[in-house]
This record gives sequence, structure tokens and C-alpha cells, in this order.
Amino acid sequence: MTATLRGQAELSCYTASLAAYLAIEDPDVWWRLAEAVRLRVRPHDGGLIFSHHARIDRGELIYDSAAQWAECAKALRAELDAHGRVLAVANTGHLPWAPDSSGQAPHWVLLTEEAGGSWHVVDEFEALLPTGEQHPQDRWLTDAELRRIMTPVHAPSPSVRNRDAHALGEQVPLPPYEHYRWLTRTAGTAAAQQDWPGDTASTLEEIAEHLLRDGAESLAAHIEDMWAAARHHRFQLTSFVTAGLLTAERAQPALDAWGELPRSLRFALDSARRSRPRPGLVAKTFAHLTEVTRDLTARG
Repeated sequence: MTATLRGQAELSCYTASLAAYLAIEDPDVWWRLAEAVRLRVRPHDGGLIFSHHARIDRGELIYDSAAQWAECAKALRAELDAHGRVLAVANTGHLPWAPDSSGQAPHWVLLTEEAGGSWHVVDEFEALLPTGEQHPQDRWLTDAELRRIMTPVHAPSPSVRNRDAHALGEQVPLPPYEHYRWLTRTAGTAAAQQDWPGDTASTLEEIAEHLLRDGAESLAAHIEDMWAAARHHRFQLTSFVTAGLLTAERAQPALDAWGELPRSLRFALDSARRSRPRPGLVAKTFAHLTEVTRDLTARG
């Protein structure tokens, strides 16, 4: 089952690399991630903070950083020596395998080895993005190339910062964005799970209300969060079908609705930017997804 779940994974760059990192010690992590998927939000400074899944890393991972590359490279080597791999924070604007014009955003990659001044980099993320296709990578980079892809993201928006801080499922402290960043293991410092009240259907209603009230600016800020939610929930549903917990027939309406969500929101955002807002489309899309989600939950 584990190999099948991994092969069908529709995940974000955070969860794709996080699961690959954890799978080295825990092959069942793909199933644990499927069970951990959720959609919860909290209001924050006029926007929303999203939690896409409960923590699956036992609470051991935290961000670390360094202002200078020599210090960063030394810390990466130490992490490789201690644990055999390390999650590094790359920048989509400097990834040679990212689609052109993808902009700058944090992007996790997995480092598994360093030898002779070169680094083995694995990127499990795969997606058809608005700017083109991105495919999984397994390659060696020179020290200069790794330094380039780890270029700090300049002046990230509040929604990007919130996404980064909650990438593990719960909030963790963020080091300075001007630094090179990676994640390190800190055994024995697991934080308590936070309370995220509600369920997926009620959360969808809350998000819809927020987006409809605040319009295109809010939609632009949170469209990537909704894209990630759609991928995670499709991963969860297909995993449950594979495990025999759901039939394909029962899962299909929700799979279709989650698949349609980012497409409809992208169309609505593009229309709003042309001064043709489509609140009716946003409302209809969320209402349908909420309905099929409630129906699936009610039927057990």
C-alpha cells in the first residue's frame, strides 16, 4: 500500500518533501499523512491562516538558518552526518526545473548526500502549474548551484509567511527571511498540538464567506492555500479508496469537486483582474464542494 500511496500523491512542495524525508525511517508515513489531512483556518490580520494536516513529524522538526553560505553549508553537512538527509528551503525563482515565470516562493527539497563539493538533491513535487509543468527531480548540484536555489525569498507576503510557519501542520517559529534556511531535528522538544475547531464543511463555508466579503485581494492571497487543500484532499480520498475505506463511486463526486475548486478560483481571479469579478462562480463552487463533503461525511 505504501508504494501505491506514494505513486498517487497529489501534494504540495512542503508535504511531498516532508513525506519523502520521513519515509526513510517510516515507510508508512504516506498513510499517516492521508489520515492527518484536514482543512482548518484561523483569522489573522484581516486574512486567514490555514492548517492542511496534523503534524506527522513527531514534533521534532524546526527551522534553522544562517546569514552566510559557509555557515549554512557547514550546518547542512552536520545534519546529513547526524540524520542522513536534510530538508532545505529553496526558492522557486531560482529552481532550474521550475516553470518559467513561477515567481519567488519557498520550496522544500530533500538533500541526501554531499560528496566532493556536490550535493544530491531530491524534489518529489510534481504538478501542472499555471506557468507550466513541474516534474520530480533526482540530481547532483554543485555547491554554487545549491547556494543559488537556496537564495532567500525577498519580502514574502503575509500569506506566504503564514504558509511557511504552518507547513508542518502547526505553527513553528520562522527565522529571518534574509537568511539561508533549512529544517533541523530537535528530539524531545515536541510542541503540543494546537486546537483547530470545526470540520472541513464548516471550514469551507468560513473560507467562502471570507473570500466573497473581501474580493479579489483575498482570493489572490489564499488561492495557493486552496490549491494545496484540493491536492491534499484528493490524496486523502484516493488513499482511502486504495485502502478499501471508500468505494471509488462514493469518492468520485468529492474528487471531482476538489479538482474543480482551484480551476474555478483561478478563472475567477483572472476575471477579477480584468475588472470582471465573478462572485457567483466562487459562491457556487464552494457551495457544491461543501455539499458533497457533507454528503460524504454523513454517509460514513
